[in-house]
Amino acid sequence: MEYRLEWERKAAKEFSKLDKFAQKQIQKFMNEVVESENPRQQGYGLKHELSGLWRYDIGVYRVLCEIEDEQLVVIAVRVGHRKNVYKNF
Repeated sequence: MEYRLEWERKAAKEFSKLDKFAQKQIQKFMNEVVESENPRQQGYGLKHELSGLWRYDIGVYRVLCEIEDEQLVVIAVRVGHRKNVYKNF
């Protein structure tokens, strides 16, 4: 049972603006997440107005995702530096 990773348009745009080294780190980490049995093991559930989303920490970057178990999909919603990723959500 393997999940697949999808990127929302906004997340893909944010990802493309990062430097190549950060992109490689994030892509490698997210591939490990979706290849695991349970993508929640490596992430943290968010609370309050962002409840239902999961956060993955990759160095100083964060990837905010929705996890849809019925379709076995992890959807990246936002990507960015830890100090900016939660702003203007």
